[in-house]
Amino acid sequence: MKARFLEEQPPVRVVETEESYFVFICLNAERKTEIHDDQETEYIEYDYAELHLKKGEADLEDIRADPENYLNYTSPKEKTLEDTVKEQEETIQMLTECLLEMSEAVYA
Repeated sequence: MKARFLEEQPPVRVVETEESYFVFICLNAERKTEIHDDQETEYIEYDYAELHLKKGEADLEDIRADPENYLNYTSPKEKTLEDTVKEQEETIQMLTECLLEMSEAVYA
C-alpha cells in the first residue's frame, strides 16, 4: 500500500501498549508534487504497512533490520474452537487409518 506524508518518516516506528505493538513501516520514499486549484503541494510517498502485533508474536529487531520483509505481513490468525476440532478430527482419522493398516499387516 502507498501512503503520503508531508514530512520524512523513519523506516520503522514502533508504538508499544501494555499488550501489543503498533508498527509503522515506511520504505522507498519518493518526493512528489501535486497541483490542485493552482496550489502546489509537495509530499513524500512511501510503500507503507501498519502492523498490530501481540507481544511475542514477531521479532521487533528483525522488523527493524529487514522492514521490507514485513511490507505484506499478515498476523497469524488465532485458532478458533472449530479449527482445533477440525485438526483433531483429521489427526484421529489419520491415526485410525494407520492402526487399520498396521492391523492388516500384523494379522495377514
